[in-house]
Amino acid sequence: MKSIYFIFSLLLCIVVSIISSCKESTPTFSLEKAFTPIDQIDPEVYFATPENIAKDPNDELTAMFRKAKADDMANPEKPRPLKQEDIGPLENQSSKQPWTPIDEIFKFEKGLLDDQDWNQLSEVIKTRLVFDNPDLKVVELAIAAGAELPLHTQPTPSVFHILGGAANIQSNHITGEVAIGSSTFFDANDYRKVSVTSDVPLKVLWFSWAPQGNKSYLESGYYLTGSNIHLQPKEAIIPDTFGFWPKSEISLSSSTEMDTIRFEDASLPIENQRKILNQESREVYYPNDPRFIQESDVAWVDVLNLDPKSFFFAEDIKKLGAQLQMLRRIAKIKSVFRAKRPETGYDLNFSYLGWGPRAKYVTHSHAICEFYYVLEGDVEYIIDENKFHAVPGNFYFHPPYYDHEMRGLKDDVPFLSISGSWVPYGRRELFDQPFFLLEDVKDQSHLSFPDDFNFHNFNLDKSIKYGVL
Repeated sequence: MKSIYFIFSLLLCIVVSIISSCKESTPTFSLEKAFTPIDQIDPEVYFATPENIAKDPNDELTAMFRKAKADDMANPEKPRPLKQEDIGPLENQSSKQPWTPIDEIFKFEKGLLDDQDWNQLSEVIKTRLVFDNPDLKVVELAIAAGAELPLHTQPTPSVFHILGGAANIQSNHITGEVAIGSSTFFDANDYRKVSVTSDVPLKVLWFSWAPQGNKSYLESGYYLTGSNIHLQPKEAIIPDTFGFWPKSEISLSSSTEMDTIRFEDASLPIENQRKILNQESREVYYPNDPRFIQESDVAWVDVLNLDPKSFFFAEDIKKLGAQLQMLRRIAKIKSVFRAKRPETGYDLNFSYLGWGPRAKYVTHSHAICEFYYVLEGDVEYIIDENKFHAVPGNFYFHPPYYDHEMRGLKDDVPFLSISGSWVPYGRRELFDQPFFLLEDVKDQSHLSFPDDFNFHNFNLDKSIKYGVL
């Protein structure tokens, strides 16, 4: 009996020892200690200098990211950095840029529009090219209240994301009612038409991309290369009620009406009927993607349970372990559009990404191409040691393996952006093909933009209180 008791006691000691050992090897994290008063944080501590690394109690986590980046960049089997001609400017301050002539954006087949048509459209449509990459074009598109963009096609796939106003938008055989936060998807050469229904101009962020890019960039790593990520100010805490837009501005998809459109019933010029018939043999790149998506129908994700199909960094960021508890308090993210390839992966993905005031997104990089379009913020932004001041309307490009970071500069100003990634080296030749106009341009001479129109004056939710645990 004593021997049985002795064996049981010995086994119990071994179990306790194992549990204690596991506890000691698991990184500990105190939520209260994670948030440090802003005046006690030296912003320089986030740079991975030998001194800062030595002070970082969690450096073993970020050290493995730094090693992984060095290994991947030295591995010829991994995606290579982009060629210099495929990079271009890292920043575009669109608020300081003039509007782009619309005939440089809508590259209609020659001879379809005369000078009078272009002048008519120019009165009610404004365009600004904010990013011009061989694989991705991003345009700020504004259409006057009550105006319409005629039925037409575009050779590349594209998506309209609404940042102001409301409209009825036709995407191929479907028409949907859209408003702030809506995304409308168009496959290559889909028919599309926009009729503005609001009493204010429609604001659209318009993405066009080269499909079927090199997916190895999507399937490669995310590298957190900075230091002291656990040091964040309490001012950066985001409440559970967080959202981009006031509730009154959101158009729920449950109230969206979809109607099938019969093109043979549309009033189209006879010479364009041929073009409609020719589209029947076109290539479809994303057969399963929905035509309309409303961001308010998409929940903010839990950073502890990111979907790898939606976020390229999902698997890697889990390696941060307990530090993710801090990140989930200062950052919010949701995927609002993804051009899903039929086999697996995507060609373009963009999300809403919010960081609380004074938050720091520590230095990091990745193999995939990435962009940020700023909706709100007063932010110090560093890309590959180039320092920028990020404000609404600015557009930033992170080429593969370029280290980048962001730090909020004001107590009450969050950093809100549309952030996305895309797969490079797709079918770039599609950008050289023409647009087709499929109906006559209507007389809209009675419509115009207000004199004080400002594309970058976004009606974001200002009622949110930050910094409260």
